[in-house]
Amino acid sequence: MMGITGLRGIKMKVRLYDIPENSKIICNVSDGSTWVSFRHLDGMYSYCVSEKGNIYHLYAMSELTEVSPSVYTIMQPQEDAEEQNV
Repeated sequence: MMGITGLRGIKMKVRLYDIPENSKIICNVSDGSTWVSFRHLDGMYSYCVSEKGNIYHLYAMSELTEVSPSVYTIMQPQEDAEEQNV
């Protein structure tokens, strides 16, 4: 997929609490899924459902990169950039 870019060609970085409900977050999930659907925030964590129907709670302050409208990937610290496991 082509990434959406902001000014000067930089991909848009956002926090989980800023994205719309029902957005897709692409990541490697422990149940073998490749994405979760963000449903809503519940305090400091979110309520997300994987493509296999399992429930996950991501931290509301998680940094994401927008890939396309309502599709995001999880930002990883530089030392953990090789794996994106939830």
